[in-house]
Order: sequence, then C-alpha cells, then structure tokens
Amino acid sequence: MPAKTEIESGHMSHATTPGPPRKVLFGYIGIGMLQLLVLFWFVTSFMLGKMFQQSDYTHRLHVVAVDLDGGQIGESLLQTVEGLNGQYGQPTWKPIRYGSDETYDSIYNTVRKGDDIWGAIIANPGASSRLTSAITTESNDTYNANDALKIIFNESRYRTVGLSVIESNLIAAVSRTAITYQMVFGLENISLLPNNATTHNKAALLEPIGYTSSNMQPFGFSATPLINTVMFVFPVLAQFFMVLVLNVILGGAGAYAKWSLRANLATRFFFATVWSCVMGLSWASWIYIWKNGVSMGSGYFFMVWLTMWLYSELNFWVIDGVCSLVKMQWMPFFILSWIICQVAGVISPPDLASRFYRVDYILPSHHTWGVLMTIFGHGANNHLGTNLTVCFVWIVVAVAWGVFGNWTRWNRLQKLAVGKA
Repeated sequence: MPAKTEIESGHMSHATTPGPPRKVLFGYIGIGMLQLLVLFWFVTSFMLGKMFQQSDYTHRLHVVAVDLDGGQIGESLLQTVEGLNGQYGQPTWKPIRYGSDETYDSIYNTVRKGDDIWGAIIANPGASSRLTSAITTESNDTYNANDALKIIFNESRYRTVGLSVIESNLIAAVSRTAITYQMVFGLENISLLPNNATTHNKAALLEPIGYTSSNMQPFGFSATPLINTVMFVFPVLAQFFMVLVLNVILGGAGAYAKWSLRANLATRFFFATVWSCVMGLSWASWIYIWKNGVSMGSGYFFMVWLTMWLYSELNFWVIDGVCSLVKMQWMPFFILSWIICQVAGVISPPDLASRFYRVDYILPSHHTWGVLMTIFGHGANNHLGTNLTVCFVWIVVAVAWGVFGNWTRWNRLQKLAVGKA
C-alpha cells in the first residue's frame, strides 16, 4: 500500500526556502523609524524655532515718533517713547523733535518704503494750540481729541506683525502719551479753565489726546492666515507630484534610455512650463476668488500669476534635479524638509528670529513673498530690485541643476543599455 501524501495525511507542505530573519527585518524597520524621527524633529524644530520667543527680537523693528506740534502734546509724545525704548517687547523708537525737516508726507513715504521703519506716530501740527484753545475759550465747539496724534503702519507687510506688534504698540504709546501729558501738564492746565467753564472745556481737559489711524493697505483676505503658510505648500507639492507622473510614465516606457537627451529635455521643459503656468494661474485664482472684497484688479491678478508661475517653475527644476540623482526612498526626506524651509521663509520676518534664520534671505519663498507683499500693498514695501533678482538667480540655478540631473540619469541609463546589449 503506497504511503500517504502530506495532503492526504492532513498536513500542508511548507516552503523549504527560509524567509528573512525577523531580527534583521525589525532592525531595518527600527533604522527607518529612527530616520523618520530625526526628520520630523528637524523640520519641527526649524519651524517652531522661527517663531520662538519673538518678543526677544522686537527691538529690531524700528518706529518713528515725530513731533510736528512743537507744544505740550509733542513734548509728551517724545518723553513717552524715550521711556519706552529698551523695554521688553517694544520696538525701537526713533524720536524726531520739532523743527526737523520731516513732514507728514515724508514720514508716510518712509513707512511705505518698508526698509527698517515699520510704523510712525505723529503729534499733528497745531495739536497743543487746539487743545489750549479748547480748554481756555468759552465756546460750545466740541474738541476732537483724535486730532492730536496720528499713527501710520502697513498691514500688508507681514500682517500678523503689522497688527500684533506695530499697531498694538502704537496704540499703547497713544495711551501712555495721554498719561504723560496729564502727569506733566495736567495740573498746570487746570488753572487755565475759565471761571464759567463749559462741559466742552472740561471734556478737553480730561480727555486731551486721542488718535486717528492710517493703515496704508488693509490685508483683508478671507484666508489671510493661510496665504503665507499653507498656500506656499501647494506649489511645491504640485511640482513634486508632476515630477512623479513624468518619471512613472516616461521611465516606465523606457524614454529615458531610448530617447535622445535633447528629446528628454525638450519634453521636460514643455511640461514644466505648462504645469507651472497652470499652477501659477490656479494660485492667483484661489486668492482672487476668496479675496473678500480686497481691491485686486486684473493687473494685480496678472502680477500674482506671473510671480507664482516663476516660483512654481523653479521648484519644478529643483525637485526634478534631486529626483534624478537621489533614490526615491529618500525623496520624502527632501520634500518635507524643502517645504518646511519654504514656509518658514514666509511666515514671519527674519528680524523677529534668531540670527540663524537669516538663511531666509537665500530662500526663494522669502523673496517670492516679498514680491507678493509689494503687489498686495499696491507698491508699498517695494524691494523688487532685490526680490526679483534673487528669484531670477534661483530660476537659472534651478534649471541648470535640473538639466544636470537629467543628463546624469540619461547618461547612466545609456551605459546600462549598452552593457545589456
């Protein structure tokens, strides 16, 4: 009687070839986990470090306090800001005394230019004379305290900084100026009240100083917090996915080995240009559709489109060059690091971070955002000479890098094809 087979006896045969040892596999997984942990610690520390203890660096922002009044209110303003200088969390105040060559227009243009001056507070011409007249003259005319001081800032220049640091400190300086005025001149001015003082006289004495605000360009987009954060992620991701599409389709079809280098590069240039153009148009459209009443005509739309087209194009060639030279298993490390660095470059000014973050000045995103701030600010904060120069240098370097990467890959595959033949 023949012997029973393993199946007949109820036992399945097992493969005779042993699998990889579990310890080895677990070791590889552990190394991968460690690499990912290092990656996320790096990108998280880089991003959070950019925003860490920004109040320590607020003194790097400069604000001018200008006395165009020449009286008690102007003097109170200058005494106040001189006392604020050096206090933690305060910008550096630059007092300009009465009699200087400064005018309202020159001060406004200085803030608008957007160099090291972020804002201004002005004691308006004749402010003290109007107040004295309101206190001493028997009249039923209402004194307008808001005519005493004027604050100027530009919200479109890093909106979070413009509102939370510059505007808030300017308003606080107004309140402190009013306190200084009452402490220094308040008792003296009580004696100026006429014997039959009206309620208007008393109101002027008790509330002598207010302000009006000149916000050069409100930045009222409905998705304002996202424009210089999440919105700068999309162009990079879109280019990465497009590079993957090209590599999967063209690489899978053998185009890299079978086509000439010229044909490969021509195909690359065509799709890089078309896709970057589409992404730039899409980015501008997203901003335009959800602009929430912000003044943004067709000319501004066109400029935003061109700016983001340039930014998308240079990202394509940077990523394509890296992807041509680096194994795919390492691409997530590069892409995540590149994205976080680009976002960190636009989220806040380097002035409010450690000097290490002066590296922002070489990042394309930082200068792209500089161009966009000029567009959104209708010409304010204009550093296009620097920003556009750096962006164009980046596009030249990025294209050269991408061409080099594609040439290296094509050359490598050509040698492999010859070897197989």
